[in-house]
Amino acid sequence: MNLVNTHEQVHDEFAPMYMSPSNRLLCSPVVPFRQLNNYLHVFFIKRQYESLRTINRYIIIRLDKCGTGGQRKVDLLQLVQVQKGFHSFIMNFCPGGLRMSLLTSDMLDEIKSVVSVLKNMDAQQLERVVSAQLEIFVPDEKQRKANMRWAVFVNINGKRQAEKGLWNSRSRPGRQEHVDNDLAELGFPANYKVLEVRITWED
Repeated sequence: MNLVNTHEQVHDEFAPMYMSPSNRLLCSPVVPFRQLNNYLHVFFIKRQYESLRTINRYIIIRLDKCGTGGQRKVDLLQLVQVQKGFHSFIMNFCPGGLRMSLLTSDMLDEIKSVVSVLKNMDAQQLERVVSAQLEIFVPDEKQRKANMRWAVFVNINGKRQAEKGLWNSRSRPGRQEHVDNDLAELGFPANYKVLEVRITWED
């Protein structure tokens, strides 16, 4: 992805390599979870490849290719921005080769639900969301011995008030342990079966 950004011609010649064929069931571009932020930024945010506006984009995002550290977090607001700007862009998360009971069809449906909620927020709700990240927690060896398992979180950082003038960006976030009412305010279901949505409010 960094090489693609080095030159305008390289960028535009490389973009079609990710274009899906007419029969998307036979073969679709696969973007590893760890590369999704960079992929969206390179082709849709930083400098758009205009042909992508009219060509159907069906992308498979493999959750098992999640890398390490910050690579295990995806900027959902960026993903939603791309979906709104490129209406033919379709993404689908898949578990890949993981043999984990956590990553079931319920999990994939819940991830899609979160993206859908963010995409369909009204202006006032969206103004309150500072950031939204999808995070995959992968236990290290010590954590596995303590019976800690894979987990998937949605971390939302939000403003208590929608009015921009009343919000101090330097204020420290206050933790909110019980988020049922807060989820409803932002348009999320009261709870999910597997996915955990964590909200941190900033005063």
